[in-house]
Amino acid sequence: MFVWKRLLGTVPSLLGVIILTLFISHAFDNPKEREAVSYAIPYQEIISSALYSRAKPMFGSDPSQPYPAATWPVPIKHGQDLDKAKKLLAEASFPNGFKTTLSIDLSEATVREPSAILIQEALKTIGVEISIEKVPGSNWFAQMASKTMPMVSAEFYSWLDYHDYFFFRTYDGANNSVFDTANYVNPELDKVIDVARFARIPKSTRPT
Repeated sequence: MFVWKRLLGTVPSLLGVIILTLFISHAFDNPKEREAVSYAIPYQEIISSALYSRAKPMFGSDPSQPYPAATWPVPIKHGQDLDKAKKLLAEASFPNGFKTTLSIDLSEATVREPSAILIQEALKTIGVEISIEKVPGSNWFAQMASKTMPMVSAEFYSWLDYHDYFFFRTYDGANNSVFDTANYVNPELDKVIDVARFARIPKSTRPT
Protein backbone atom coordinates (compact mmCIF):
# COMPACT_ATOMS: atom_id res chain seq x y z
CA MET A 1 0.00 0.00 0.00
CA PHE A 2 1.26 3.47 -0.86
CA VAL A 3 0.63 6.42 1.40
CA TRP A 4 0.75 9.75 -0.39
CA LYS A 5 1.75 12.78 1.64
CA ARG A 6 1.56 16.38 0.63
CA LEU A 7 4.61 18.55 1.28
CA LEU A 8 3.46 21.45 3.44
CA GLY A 9 6.77 23.23 3.74
CA THR A 10 10.49 22.98 4.21
CA VAL A 11 12.90 24.20 6.84
CA PRO A 12 14.34 27.48 5.53
CA SER A 13 18.04 27.32 4.78
CA LEU A 14 20.55 30.12 4.74
CA LEU A 15 23.02 30.48 1.91
CA GLY A 16 25.48 33.18 2.76
CA VAL A 17 28.05 34.57 0.33
CA ILE A 18 30.93 35.93 2.36
CA ILE A 19 34.34 37.51 1.88
CA LEU A 20 36.96 36.16 4.27
CA THR A 21 40.47 37.42 4.98
CA LEU A 22 43.13 35.12 6.38
CA PHE A 23 43.80 36.09 9.99
CA ILE A 24 47.28 34.54 10.10
CA SER A 25 48.32 36.31 6.89
CA HIS A 26 50.71 39.21 7.26
CA ALA A 27 48.59 41.26 4.87
CA PHE A 28 45.57 41.06 7.17
CA ASP A 29 47.04 40.81 10.67
CA ASN A 30 45.85 44.33 11.53
CA PRO A 31 42.14 44.71 12.39
CA LYS A 32 42.04 48.11 10.69
CA GLU A 33 43.18 46.54 7.41
CA ARG A 34 40.32 44.06 7.57
CA GLU A 35 37.91 46.83 8.46
CA ALA A 36 39.19 48.94 5.54
CA VAL A 37 38.47 46.10 3.13
CA SER A 38 35.01 45.75 4.64
CA TYR A 39 34.26 49.43 3.97
CA ALA A 40 35.60 49.18 0.41
CA ILE A 41 33.45 46.23 -0.72
CA PRO A 42 30.84 47.35 -3.31
CA TYR A 43 27.98 45.49 -1.65
CA GLN A 44 25.07 46.89 -3.62
CA GLU A 45 26.84 46.51 -6.96
CA ILE A 46 27.56 42.86 -6.21
CA ILE A 47 23.92 42.19 -5.36
CA SER A 48 22.60 44.11 -8.36
CA SER A 49 25.07 43.01 -11.03
CA ALA A 50 26.72 39.75 -9.96
CA LEU A 51 23.80 38.21 -8.06
CA TYR A 52 21.05 39.61 -10.31
CA SER A 53 19.31 41.21 -7.30
CA ARG A 54 18.48 37.74 -5.94
CA ALA A 55 19.97 38.21 -2.50
CA LYS A 56 19.01 39.78 0.79
CA PRO A 57 21.40 42.61 1.70
CA MET A 58 23.45 41.93 4.80
CA PHE A 59 24.80 45.47 5.06
CA GLY A 60 23.67 49.01 5.70
CA SER A 61 21.51 48.52 8.78
CA ASP A 62 20.70 51.56 10.93
CA PRO A 63 23.79 52.20 13.12
CA SER A 64 21.67 54.09 15.65
CA GLN A 65 19.59 51.01 16.43
CA PRO A 66 20.67 48.06 18.62
CA TYR A 67 21.01 44.64 17.05
CA PRO A 68 17.73 42.72 17.34
CA ALA A 69 18.00 39.92 19.87
CA ALA A 70 16.17 37.19 18.00
CA THR A 71 16.95 37.92 14.35
CA TRP A 72 19.37 35.90 12.25
CA PRO A 73 21.28 36.70 10.15
CA VAL A 74 21.88 40.34 11.08
CA PRO A 75 23.13 42.97 8.59
CA ILE A 76 26.33 44.82 9.41
CA LYS A 77 25.91 48.50 10.18
CA HIS A 78 27.71 49.96 7.20
CA GLY A 79 27.90 49.78 3.44
CA GLN A 80 30.58 50.93 1.05
CA ASP A 81 32.46 54.01 2.25
CA LEU A 82 35.69 54.49 0.30
CA ASP A 83 36.77 57.60 2.23
CA LYS A 84 36.57 55.72 5.51
CA ALA A 85 38.33 52.73 3.94
CA LYS A 86 41.25 54.97 2.91
CA LYS A 87 41.39 56.50 6.39
CA LEU A 88 41.48 53.06 8.03
CA LEU A 89 44.27 51.91 5.72
CA ALA A 90 46.32 54.97 6.66
CA GLU A 91 45.72 54.26 10.35
CA ALA A 92 46.91 50.70 9.75
CA SER A 93 50.19 52.08 8.33
CA PHE A 94 49.21 51.21 4.74
CA PRO A 95 48.55 54.70 3.27
CA ASN A 96 49.59 53.45 -0.16
CA GLY A 97 47.70 50.16 0.10
CA PHE A 98 49.14 46.70 -0.51
CA LYS A 99 48.90 43.71 -2.84
CA THR A 100 47.04 40.47 -2.18
CA THR A 101 45.10 37.65 -3.84
CA LEU A 102 41.36 36.98 -3.93
CA SER A 103 40.54 33.31 -4.56
CA ILE A 104 37.27 32.13 -6.07
CA ASP A 105 35.68 28.75 -6.78
CA LEU A 106 35.74 28.31 -10.56
CA SER A 107 32.70 26.02 -10.45
CA GLU A 108 30.74 29.06 -9.19
CA ALA A 109 32.28 31.41 -11.75
CA THR A 110 28.91 32.66 -13.03
CA VAL A 111 28.52 34.80 -9.91
CA ARG A 112 31.94 34.61 -8.26
CA GLU A 113 33.96 36.06 -11.12
CA PRO A 114 31.88 39.21 -11.67
CA SER A 115 31.80 39.69 -7.88
CA ALA A 116 35.58 39.37 -7.73
CA ILE A 117 36.04 41.88 -10.55
CA LEU A 118 33.81 44.40 -8.78
CA ILE A 119 35.80 43.91 -5.57
CA GLN A 120 39.07 44.21 -7.49
CA GLU A 121 37.98 47.50 -9.04
CA ALA A 122 36.70 48.94 -5.75
CA LEU A 123 39.79 48.04 -3.74
CA LYS A 124 42.04 49.49 -6.42
CA THR A 125 40.57 52.92 -5.66
CA ILE A 126 42.00 52.74 -2.13
CA GLY A 127 45.37 51.40 -3.26
CA VAL A 128 44.81 47.69 -2.69
CA GLU A 129 45.81 45.66 -5.74
CA ILE A 130 43.94 42.36 -6.04
CA SER A 131 44.99 39.41 -8.17
CA ILE A 132 42.12 36.99 -8.81
CA GLU A 133 42.98 33.31 -8.38
CA LYS A 134 40.50 30.97 -10.07
CA VAL A 135 40.59 27.65 -8.23
CA PRO A 136 39.12 24.62 -10.06
CA GLY A 137 36.00 23.33 -8.33
CA SER A 138 37.61 19.91 -7.86
CA ASN A 139 40.35 21.52 -5.74
CA TRP A 140 38.25 24.08 -3.90
CA PHE A 141 37.65 22.23 -0.64
CA ALA A 142 41.28 21.17 -0.46
CA GLN A 143 42.28 24.81 -0.86
CA MET A 144 39.80 25.83 1.82
CA ALA A 145 41.19 23.22 4.19
CA SER A 146 44.75 24.45 3.60
CA LYS A 147 43.76 27.82 5.14
CA THR A 148 46.42 29.58 3.07
CA MET A 149 44.33 31.75 0.73
CA PRO A 150 44.79 35.41 1.80
CA MET A 151 41.31 36.47 0.70
CA VAL A 152 38.38 34.27 -0.28
CA SER A 153 34.96 34.69 -1.84
CA ALA A 154 33.04 31.74 -0.42
CA GLU A 155 29.59 30.56 0.53
CA PHE A 156 28.10 28.68 3.44
CA TYR A 157 24.92 26.60 3.39
CA SER A 158 23.30 26.26 6.80
CA TRP A 159 21.62 22.92 7.41
CA LEU A 160 20.37 24.52 10.61
CA ASP A 161 19.41 28.18 10.55
CA TYR A 162 20.79 29.14 13.94
CA HIS A 163 23.54 31.64 14.66
CA ASP A 164 25.45 29.18 16.91
CA TYR A 165 25.56 26.64 14.07
CA PHE A 166 26.97 29.22 11.67
CA PHE A 167 29.64 30.42 14.08
CA PHE A 168 30.56 26.88 15.13
CA ARG A 169 31.16 25.92 11.51
CA THR A 170 32.92 29.07 10.31
CA TYR A 171 34.61 30.79 13.27
CA ASP A 172 35.19 28.20 16.02
CA GLY A 173 38.95 27.83 16.40
CA ALA A 174 38.67 24.63 18.43
CA ASN A 175 36.40 23.02 15.84
CA ASN A 176 38.84 23.96 13.03
CA SER A 177 36.22 23.33 10.36
CA VAL A 178 37.08 23.47 6.67
CA PHE A 179 34.66 26.41 6.47
CA ASP A 180 36.91 28.43 8.81
CA THR A 181 38.89 29.40 5.73
CA ALA A 182 40.13 32.54 7.47
CA ASN A 183 41.75 30.38 10.17
CA TYR A 184 40.06 32.53 12.80
CA VAL A 185 40.91 31.58 16.38
CA ASN A 186 39.42 33.36 19.38
CA PRO A 187 39.15 31.36 22.65
CA GLU A 188 36.65 33.85 24.08
CA LEU A 189 34.34 33.43 21.09
CA ASP A 190 34.76 29.65 21.29
CA LYS A 191 33.38 29.74 24.83
CA VAL A 192 30.36 31.79 23.76
CA ILE A 193 29.70 29.40 20.88
CA ASP A 194 29.82 26.38 23.21
CA VAL A 195 27.33 27.99 25.58
CA ALA A 196 24.99 28.84 22.71
CA ARG A 197 25.21 25.38 21.13
CA PHE A 198 23.92 23.62 24.22
CA ALA A 199 21.47 26.25 25.44
CA ARG A 200 17.77 25.40 25.45
CA ILE A 201 15.66 27.28 22.93
CA PRO A 202 12.69 29.08 24.51
CA LYS A 203 9.39 27.69 23.26
CA SER A 204 8.35 31.13 22.06
CA THR A 205 11.24 31.23 19.56
CA ARG A 206 11.22 27.62 18.37
CA PRO A 207 10.39 27.04 14.70
CA THR A 208 6.97 25.53 14.10
